[in-house]
Amino acid sequence: MDVKQWASSGNATASPVGGLQLSIETLSVSICQKKHYLYRQNDRNKRRQKITQKIAQEKKRLVAEIQRYNQQPNADPVDTNLVVQQLSNKAEEIMIWPWQEQNTDGVSIFTKKKLFDQVMLVSRLTEERQILVKEMIQHCQYLKDSIAKVQSLMATVSVWTQTGSYPNGFTEDGSKGLMCLLKKKTAGPQTETADCSMHV
Repeated sequence: MDVKQWASSGNATASPVGGLQLSIETLSVSICQKKHYLYRQNDRNKRRQKITQKIAQEKKRLVAEIQRYNQQPNADPVDTNLVVQQLSNKAEEIMIWPWQEQNTDGVSIFTKKKLFDQVMLVSRLTEERQILVKEMIQHCQYLKDSIAKVQSLMATVSVWTQTGSYPNGFTEDGSKGLMCLLKKKTAGPQTETADCSMHV
């Protein structure tokens, strides 16, 4: 069974216990997915707020469903406090419920969970890399724009020197000094831009 399918799968039954189990699993996976999506929305405060509110609502529903489940006869008790504690963690690891430990496909539930967590980790690392690359590209563009502005000013100062026509208050020595400072100012950004081009 595919890892992601396993994370969101469940066998619906007509019994109250089976229905509650499915409801608990569904809410748990939904919270897990929203926490994962919340990580991707770190630059959108309004969107993050909506997702956070939705997670809080689903947590309350999940706790209520667990309490209902624990009241059912022949139900495997679920530690509500432990669930609340795990839900408070930033990591979006999926829960393992007592009834899931009785696997029917020969694969340990812990093996499935470990594999699922690795899939989520790879997904997060991939997204983080995309964010870093985007930031690097933006930084490179900023450096290029800064260099272009300084070079434009250098060209203007060069014209002053060649024509001997200086703005009010400027002298030849002042223009040469300004040109020297501008050259130094472009040295650092040019090096950084070259490094960016190599790594992006």
